[in-house]
Amino acid sequence: YWGKITAHATDKVDMTLKLARGQRNGSAYQVVPTIQPPENPLLRKYNMANRDRDSAILRIDFAATDAINVGLGAESSKDDYSDSAIGLTSGRDLSVNADVSWIVTEQTSLHLFANRQEIKSKQSGSQTFSTPDWSGENKDTIDSIGIGVKHEAIKDKLDIGADYTISRSHSDISVNTGVSNPAFPNLSASLDSLKIYANYRLKDNWSLLGGYWYERYDTK
Repeated sequence: YWGKITAHATDKVDMTLKLARGQRNGSAYQVVPTIQPPENPLLRKYNMANRDRDSAILRIDFAATDAINVGLGAESSKDDYSDSAIGLTSGRDLSVNADVSWIVTEQTSLHLFANRQEIKSKQSGSQTFSTPDWSGENKDTIDSIGIGVKHEAIKDKLDIGADYTISRSHSDISVNTGVSNPAFPNLSASLDSLKIYANYRLKDNWSLLGGYWYERYDTK
């Protein structure tokens, strides 16, 4: 179920709010008796387990000038796996973002964006194929920024452009087993992406597209 409302606060400001609730229900879980060691009947696979999700999205767009538009947004969701004793039990996802588009000239436009996302999840496990005897928490943080430019090199014929994106992520994992164990190491990842493209219109219904895309990914 979801609902959305959009309001024109002023001639230059638009606001949108969307609220949603989702429910996923699967069939009863049956253990395969031939698997050794035996499966825990309490275990639930996260992408099939019963889940309730509440989410909200807020977006504000306003025209700073005739040539510059600014957008601000926030998204949040909360997951509840109340029927899962073993497996993923809850999750939270929060992201905030901002973007700017600028019409530099009649032929050239520029856009920028920034985004930060935090994902938290909790899970429970069992070392004895019975009730939960350990728990774990994950926290992932992803920061992304990007810039892009588009230019009409030949009017009504050739468009060229480029996009560059930088993304950095950091993950923390904590586990509680009831005894003193060393912590898991922190995780980090970086992604740099460059995309260059061109669009040449041969005719009204024919276009020739070309591009170059380079990405560098590193994780520790």
